[in-house]
Amino acid sequence: MFHIETNSLYQLFNQVIRLHFQRVHSTLEPLGLYPGQPPVLFVLAHKGGLKQRELADHLHIQPATLTVMLKRMEASGYITRRPDPMDLRVSRVFLTEEGKELCLQVRKAFANMEQEYFGALTPEDKEKMREGLTLVRDRLLKDGGEEVGGKPFDCE
Repeated sequence: MFHIETNSLYQLFNQVIRLHFQRVHSTLEPLGLYPGQPPVLFVLAHKGGLKQRELADHLHIQPATLTVMLKRMEASGYITRRPDPMDLRVSRVFLTEEGKELCLQVRKAFANMEQEYFGALTPEDKEKMREGLTLVRDRLLKDGGEEVGGKPFDCE
């Protein structure tokens, strides 16, 4: 039987991921967002007016998944879809003023989480952690993972 040590890096990394996901969910819930929606805000803050297909491709998600997200975000007043002036069969997605404000709130919440998580680390410890996580990320990408596009946590 396979057993992972309680103090293994794998186990610790898994615990951090789960705790982070719980924190993100509890932070976003009062804002009326689900954890998958902030990347939509961040991408649209930089590249507003994308076609839904372009946005799905940029986020590396299925168009059907994006459609569900956009319906919720549109109902909440955070995004609007407008017909493409060159092709009325195609809609383009834009942040509303409420969406832009929400993007800033989410960015601030994520910055607060980063400070909470890493504020006690020395600059040297942060750099070592950044190097280690970059190596892990690059290994995962090399083995077939996909990096989500867009500038993370930026609304401007």
